[in-house]
Amino acid sequence: MVKNAIIAIVCMIAVVTAGSFAYVGYHNTKAHIRAENEKRKAEAPPPVEKPSKKEKKSTAEKEKTAGRVQPEGEYEEDIAHLVQDMYVTPSANGDISYQYEMNEEDDGVFLTPYVVEHKGASPTLHIIAGYRGGAPLQFDRIAIKGDQGDRVLSFQSGAMKQEERDGRVISWYDVPAASDMADAMQSIGSAMNVKVTIVGHEQENKILSPAEIRRFKNILLLYDQLRD
Repeated sequence: MVKNAIIAIVCMIAVVTAGSFAYVGYHNTKAHIRAENEKRKAEAPPPVEKPSKKEKKSTAEKEKTAGRVQPEGEYEEDIAHLVQDMYVTPSANGDISYQYEMNEEDDGVFLTPYVVEHKGASPTLHIIAGYRGGAPLQFDRIAIKGDQGDRVLSFQSGAMKQEERDGRVISWYDVPAASDMADAMQSIGSAMNVKVTIVGHEQENKILSPAEIRRFKNILLLYDQLRD
Protein backbone atom coordinates (compact mmCIF):
# COMPACT_ATOMS: atom_id res chain seq x y z
CA MET A 1 0.00 0.00 0.00
CA VAL A 2 2.75 2.37 1.05
CA LYS A 3 4.73 1.24 -1.97
CA ASN A 4 1.86 2.06 -4.32
CA ALA A 5 1.47 5.50 -2.74
CA ILE A 6 5.18 6.20 -3.22
CA ILE A 7 4.99 5.12 -6.86
CA ALA A 8 1.97 7.38 -7.43
CA ILE A 9 3.77 10.36 -5.88
CA VAL A 10 6.87 9.73 -8.04
CA CYS A 11 4.76 9.52 -11.20
CA MET A 12 2.96 12.75 -10.30
CA ILE A 13 6.28 14.51 -9.76
CA ALA A 14 7.53 13.21 -13.12
CA VAL A 15 4.41 14.41 -14.93
CA VAL A 16 4.57 17.83 -13.31
CA THR A 17 8.28 18.10 -14.07
CA ALA A 18 7.78 17.05 -17.68
CA GLY A 19 4.94 19.52 -17.98
CA SER A 20 7.11 22.27 -16.53
CA PHE A 21 9.88 21.54 -18.98
CA ALA A 22 7.38 21.44 -21.84
CA TYR A 23 5.89 24.77 -20.73
CA VAL A 24 9.30 26.37 -20.38
CA GLY A 25 10.42 24.92 -23.69
CA TYR A 26 7.29 26.19 -25.44
CA HIS A 27 7.73 29.72 -24.10
CA ASN A 28 11.44 29.67 -24.86
CA THR A 29 10.70 28.61 -28.44
CA LYS A 30 8.00 31.25 -28.79
CA ALA A 31 10.35 33.90 -27.43
CA HIS A 32 13.05 32.79 -29.85
CA ILE A 33 10.68 32.98 -32.83
CA ARG A 34 9.50 36.45 -31.75
CA ALA A 35 13.10 37.62 -31.42
CA GLU A 36 14.00 36.26 -34.84
CA ASN A 37 10.97 37.94 -36.42
CA GLU A 38 11.81 41.26 -34.81
CA LYS A 39 15.40 40.90 -35.99
CA ARG A 40 14.29 40.23 -39.60
CA LYS A 41 11.91 43.19 -39.52
CA ALA A 42 14.69 45.47 -38.31
CA GLU A 43 17.05 44.29 -41.06
CA ALA A 44 14.48 44.30 -43.89
CA PRO A 45 14.28 47.37 -46.17
CA PRO A 46 11.22 49.57 -45.75
CA PRO A 47 8.20 48.40 -47.75
CA VAL A 48 7.71 50.01 -51.15
CA GLU A 49 4.41 51.81 -51.33
CA LYS A 50 2.36 51.28 -54.47
CA PRO A 51 1.87 54.53 -56.38
CA SER A 52 -1.60 55.99 -56.43
CA LYS A 53 -3.52 56.50 -59.69
CA LYS A 54 -2.68 60.19 -59.54
CA GLU A 55 1.03 59.45 -59.15
CA LYS A 56 0.92 56.95 -62.05
CA LYS A 57 -0.74 59.51 -64.30
CA SER A 58 1.83 62.16 -63.33
CA THR A 59 4.71 59.76 -64.07
CA ALA A 60 3.23 58.84 -67.46
CA GLU A 61 2.86 62.49 -68.40
CA LYS A 62 6.48 63.21 -67.40
CA GLU A 63 7.73 60.27 -69.49
CA LYS A 64 5.64 61.45 -72.43
CA THR A 65 7.04 64.97 -72.11
CA ALA A 66 10.62 63.81 -71.73
CA GLY A 67 10.33 61.38 -74.62
CA ARG A 68 10.62 57.62 -74.45
CA VAL A 69 13.92 55.95 -75.20
CA GLN A 70 13.24 53.60 -78.09
CA PRO A 71 14.43 50.03 -77.39
CA GLU A 72 17.01 48.64 -79.78
CA GLY A 73 15.32 46.76 -82.59
CA GLU A 74 12.06 48.67 -82.36
CA TYR A 75 13.38 51.26 -84.81
CA GLU A 76 13.88 48.62 -87.49
CA GLU A 77 10.42 47.16 -86.83
CA ASP A 78 8.80 50.58 -87.25
CA ILE A 79 10.64 51.15 -90.52
CA ALA A 80 9.67 47.72 -91.84
CA HIS A 81 6.03 48.31 -90.93
CA LEU A 82 5.92 51.68 -92.68
CA VAL A 83 7.56 50.53 -95.93
CA GLN A 84 5.77 47.21 -96.33
CA ASP A 85 3.46 48.60 -99.05
CA MET A 86 6.03 50.85 -100.71
CA TYR A 87 8.49 50.39 -103.53
CA VAL A 88 11.96 50.39 -102.00
CA THR A 89 14.33 51.34 -104.82
CA PRO A 90 18.11 51.53 -104.33
CA SER A 91 20.21 53.63 -106.70
CA ALA A 92 23.76 53.24 -107.93
CA ASN A 93 25.07 55.95 -105.58
CA GLY A 94 23.70 54.20 -102.48
CA ASP A 95 20.51 56.26 -102.08
CA ILE A 96 17.24 54.45 -101.39
CA SER A 97 13.84 55.73 -102.51
CA TYR A 98 10.63 54.84 -100.63
CA GLN A 99 7.53 55.46 -102.73
CA TYR A 100 3.97 54.19 -103.15
CA GLU A 101 2.81 52.89 -106.50
CA MET A 102 1.03 55.57 -108.50
CA ASN A 103 -2.35 54.98 -110.12
CA GLU A 104 -1.78 55.70 -113.80
CA GLU A 105 -5.25 54.74 -114.98
CA ASP A 106 -7.26 57.79 -113.91
CA ASP A 107 -7.10 61.15 -115.64
CA GLY A 108 -6.96 64.35 -113.62
CA VAL A 109 -4.87 65.76 -110.79
CA PHE A 110 -2.49 63.52 -108.86
CA LEU A 111 -0.38 64.23 -105.79
CA THR A 112 1.97 61.80 -104.05
CA PRO A 113 4.92 62.07 -101.60
CA TYR A 114 8.06 59.99 -101.27
CA VAL A 115 11.30 59.88 -99.28
CA VAL A 116 14.91 59.41 -100.37
CA GLU A 117 17.39 58.03 -97.84
CA HIS A 118 20.86 59.31 -98.68
CA LYS A 119 24.06 57.47 -97.87
CA GLY A 120 25.99 59.54 -95.34
CA ALA A 121 23.48 62.42 -95.36
CA SER A 122 20.04 63.35 -94.08
CA PRO A 123 16.99 62.01 -95.93
CA THR A 124 14.98 64.29 -98.20
CA LEU A 125 11.24 64.62 -98.57
CA HIS A 126 9.90 64.83 -102.12
CA ILE A 127 6.55 65.38 -103.81
CA ILE A 128 5.15 64.53 -107.23
CA ALA A 129 2.33 66.81 -108.38
CA GLY A 130 0.78 66.67 -111.81
CA TYR A 131 -2.07 66.29 -114.24
CA ARG A 132 -2.91 63.45 -116.62
CA GLY A 133 -5.24 64.04 -119.56
CA GLY A 134 -5.78 64.26 -123.28
CA ALA A 135 -3.69 67.41 -123.70
CA PRO A 136 -0.75 69.08 -121.90
CA LEU A 137 -1.60 71.43 -119.08
CA GLN A 138 0.65 74.25 -117.90
CA PHE A 139 0.45 75.20 -114.20
CA ASP A 140 2.76 76.21 -111.37
CA ARG A 141 0.52 76.08 -108.30
CA ILE A 142 -1.78 73.59 -106.61
CA ALA A 143 -4.18 74.69 -103.88
CA ILE A 144 -4.83 72.43 -100.93
CA LYS A 145 -8.03 72.90 -98.96
CA GLY A 146 -8.94 70.82 -95.94
CA ASP A 147 -9.93 70.71 -92.30
CA GLN A 148 -6.30 71.53 -91.33
CA GLY A 149 -6.35 74.83 -93.25
CA ASP A 150 -5.67 76.00 -96.78
CA ARG A 151 -2.22 75.84 -98.35
CA VAL A 152 -0.67 76.38 -101.79
CA LEU A 153 2.13 74.36 -103.37
CA SER A 154 4.20 76.59 -105.65
CA PHE A 155 6.58 75.18 -108.26
CA GLN A 156 9.38 76.86 -110.21
CA SER A 157 8.64 77.55 -113.84
CA GLY A 158 10.73 75.41 -116.12
CA ALA A 159 10.79 72.49 -113.69
CA MET A 160 7.70 70.85 -115.22
CA LYS A 161 8.10 67.60 -117.11
CA GLN A 162 5.75 66.34 -119.81
CA GLU A 163 5.40 62.97 -121.45
CA GLU A 164 2.91 61.32 -123.78
CA ARG A 165 1.94 57.81 -122.85
CA ASP A 166 -0.84 55.60 -124.20
CA GLY A 167 -2.54 58.51 -125.95
CA ARG A 168 -2.51 60.72 -122.83
CA VAL A 169 -0.21 63.53 -121.81
CA ILE A 170 1.26 63.68 -118.32
CA SER A 171 2.36 67.11 -117.02
CA TRP A 172 4.08 66.92 -113.66
CA TYR A 173 6.62 68.23 -111.15
CA ASP A 174 8.91 65.94 -109.16
CA VAL A 175 10.82 68.07 -106.64
CA PRO A 176 12.36 68.01 -103.15
CA ALA A 177 9.89 69.54 -100.69
CA ALA A 178 10.89 72.97 -99.40
CA SER A 179 9.84 73.92 -95.87
CA ASP A 180 6.52 75.42 -96.98
CA MET A 181 5.78 72.31 -99.04
CA ALA A 182 6.65 70.10 -96.08
CA ASP A 183 4.19 72.08 -93.95
CA ALA A 184 1.49 71.61 -96.59
CA MET A 185 2.21 67.88 -96.69
CA GLN A 186 1.94 67.76 -92.91
CA SER A 187 -1.49 69.39 -93.13
CA ILE A 188 -2.58 66.73 -95.63
CA GLY A 189 -1.33 63.87 -93.46
CA SER A 190 -3.17 65.26 -90.41
CA ALA A 191 -6.47 65.92 -92.19
CA MET A 192 -9.66 63.94 -92.65
CA ASN A 193 -10.84 65.76 -95.79
CA VAL A 194 -8.57 67.23 -98.47
CA LYS A 195 -9.33 68.78 -101.85
CA VAL A 196 -6.53 69.65 -104.29
CA THR A 197 -7.09 72.06 -107.18
CA ILE A 198 -4.83 73.27 -109.98
CA VAL A 199 -4.74 77.06 -109.60
CA GLY A 200 -5.88 78.72 -112.81
CA HIS A 201 -7.71 75.55 -113.85
CA GLU A 202 -10.17 75.21 -110.98
CA GLN A 203 -12.27 72.69 -112.90
CA GLU A 204 -9.32 70.31 -112.47
CA ASN A 205 -9.63 69.20 -108.87
CA LYS A 206 -9.59 66.05 -106.81
CA ILE A 207 -10.81 64.87 -103.40
CA LEU A 208 -8.06 62.78 -101.84
CA SER A 209 -9.21 59.38 -100.62
CA PRO A 210 -8.52 58.19 -97.05
CA ALA A 211 -5.86 55.86 -98.49
CA GLU A 212 -4.11 58.77 -100.25
CA ILE A 213 -4.18 60.85 -97.08
CA ARG A 214 -2.80 57.91 -95.11
CA ARG A 215 0.07 57.65 -97.59
CA PHE A 216 1.09 61.22 -96.79
CA LYS A 217 0.96 60.40 -93.09
CA ASN A 218 3.09 57.25 -93.50
CA ILE A 219 5.67 58.96 -95.70
CA LEU A 220 6.03 61.75 -93.14
CA LEU A 221 6.39 59.22 -90.31
CA LEU A 222 9.04 57.39 -92.30
CA TYR A 223 10.84 60.66 -92.99
CA ASP A 224 10.90 61.43 -89.25
CA GLN A 225 12.18 57.92 -88.45
CA LEU A 226 15.00 58.16 -90.98
CA ARG A 227 16.05 61.56 -89.62
CA ASP A 228 16.42 60.29 -86.03
